[in-house]
Amino acid sequence: MAVSKVKKQQSLEAMHRMIKHYPVLIITRNSGLTAAQSSVLRGALKEVSGGYVVTKNRILNIAISGTDASCMAQFLRGPVAVAYSEDCISLSKVLMKFSSENDKMEICGGVIDGQLVSYIDIKQLSELPSVDVLRAKLLNILSVPVVSLVRNMNEISARFARVLSLKS
Repeated sequence: MAVSKVKKQQSLEAMHRMIKHYPVLIITRNSGLTAAQSSVLRGALKEVSGGYVVTKNRILNIAISGTDASCMAQFLRGPVAVAYSEDCISLSKVLMKFSSENDKMEICGGVIDGQLVSYIDIKQLSELPSVDVLRAKLLNILSVPVVSLVRNMNEISARFARVLSLKS
């Protein structure tokens, strides 16, 4: 059954919106992935504010032409899908975990903030701690000098109080 020109245009416009809104786009090959498996993946990606769209290569190729994502046209062979998110680390973690559990999905590569990334880059990103963990570590590093300063300032006044109590 042929897809009408109106539906193709709507699909193209949806792809344009996705490409403009999300800085992280990762292309996957999903040959043989069942609808149930795709639903599981979509649910996992939704938890990290992402999504997963199966599309025709021609529509995606038209949508990415003239954008920062045009460099990922090299991955558009065979049945592909696009995973998207604003957080590259969380998206990478979900995709790598899912692809390790389902051999029918292959991560090809993608674009992060206009930069082409390969499968190896995505794998390395998935091994990083999440953004929340990195923020907590940074906050800990920044708070240690402040806590030490407060402790030292308190110790000075405590010593002075001890000296006064000894003299009286």
